[in-house]
Amino acid sequence: MYSALVASEVSRKAGIKAVYSKIQEEWDEITAQARSSVLPGSIEDFIEELKDGSISEDSFSVLDCMDSCARCGTPILIETGDVVIAILDYYENQDKEDELYELIEQWRFDEGYPDGGRFCGYCEYQMSKDD
Repeated sequence: MYSALVASEVSRKAGIKAVYSKIQEEWDEITAQARSSVLPGSIEDFIEELKDGSISEDSFSVLDCMDSCARCGTPILIETGDVVIAILDYYENQDKEDELYELIEQWRFDEGYPDGGRFCGYCEYQMSKDD
């Protein structure tokens, strides 16, 4: 806060910018700590957890890979390609793209629709019965 006070003496805009910068820095630190406490230590461990089914929904949540069913609000995965990119970016490892894509496709439980609506398996089934 001291730096914000000093910056605000120069100009109000500089003070606001200093506060915003500090908030962003602290938020990035919080996010990094949350991710490291929830996610497996390596991409190989992540893949192993996917294979044996022990991966938690929280792992996808901290990577911002979850959405909600447009009908009932149940948590669902975003598009497979976006999930794979988020995982590869986090682990900074591009070598496992094909394997991850395959595993995520098997792990998925929802479908997307061209209008942007996304539905869980149950809601999709219920809506298909209405046709």
